[in-house]
Amino acid sequence: MRSHAGAIVMVITSGRETVAHLREVVRLAASTGRHLVLALPMPTSWGFEIMGPVPAQQTDDYEIDWFLTVAPLMVDVSWDIEPICGSPIKHSRVLATRYRADTVLLSTRQPLRRWWWARRLNRQARVLSMGDWIRAELTGT
Repeated sequence: MRSHAGAIVMVITSGRETVAHLREVVRLAASTGRHLVLALPMPTSWGFEIMGPVPAQQTDDYEIDWFLTVAPLMVDVSWDIEPICGSPIKHSRVLATRYRADTVLLSTRQPLRRWWWARRLNRQARVLSMGDWIRAELTGT
């Protein structure tokens, strides 16, 4: 299994795939001692809801709901949750620098989006879908 020293920034861009892969990402991050940062775009900044409709004035409740959803899954791993207001790409670059991340995971499989995201990050971190990263870690590629 490949081991990296840097943190992993996981940008929540699709709730469906996120929750399905989160357990495996946590397990792999814990086994390699990596810090996991959940970057959570707030519904008012990106215009979509992950866990259902969220009125703009209730973004604090939205963050708490997400925390309560993921906290039980975060076993044996060091982690943070970071709310994002504005551009998820810009904030993922800031978070990658702040946490010294070498990997940014997106909860989407669109290759063009990953390529564009990596370009915007100036290639300071690998950008992969969660599913691709899980496969790479398990196969050692």
